[in-house]
Amino acid sequence: MTNKYYKQFREIVNGYKNTIFKNKEIEQLALRRALVCSSCSYNKLNFCSSCGCNLTLKTRSPESNCPKNKW
Repeated sequence: MTNKYYKQFREIVNGYKNTIFKNKEIEQLALRRALVCSSCSYNKLNFCSSCGCNLTLKTRSPESNCPKNKW
């Protein structure tokens, strides 16, 4: 597994963890990010068409970044 895919895998796992075990700060971060994603042309049915990530998980992963540098 290359470093890029390993990093993305870790971010997705972290997003799952933060979806299951709610944290006030993470939820606030996710809300701010989701507001940006909601009007983004790359948001296709809650998946980012640029990177392919599930936005529910990606927005809850603090170490994740928007591939288009929107957050």
